[in-house]
Amino acid sequence: MANKFFAIVLALSAVTLSCNSSKPGDLQSWEGRYEYEENPRKAGQRNAIRMDWDLIIFEDSGKYSGSLGIQGHETDVIYTGDIVGNDNEVSYIFDRTSIGESRIFKRGDTLFTLVRDKNEFITRWRTAQPKLLENPPAECNCFKKTNRNTGPGQ
Repeated sequence: MANKFFAIVLALSAVTLSCNSSKPGDLQSWEGRYEYEENPRKAGQRNAIRMDWDLIIFEDSGKYSGSLGIQGHETDVIYTGDIVGNDNEVSYIFDRTSIGESRIFKRGDTLFTLVRDKNEFITRWRTAQPKLLENPPAECNCFKKTNRNTGPGQ
């Protein structure tokens, strides 16, 4: 009985590890810079308000990380997070605020997921959402890859 229980626990652990782990090579195709410019909305009749999102995915010491900058209307922050997933989709997991002040997210929050769809990337919003839309969509074709091999601070 104990051997059967041990075998089941071992099998479940192996399945869990294989689903949750990603080797650095699995995410290499995601390295680079991604940008999203929220559609500006008119503020009265004078100015257009805009919000720019800048995501840089890079490999660091055997794991993948992301630097996410959000700049625009009353916002100027840079977040640091982990990138987890596989060749088809990755999620941005919030770690900390690097620059600016923000108490919106908690460590471990999944801010969004990017899903590869041919040459486009579908953004599935989780904890983060576009800031300028009254009713933001649950997913959109938001981020565009703009520079292939960009590391942090570049």
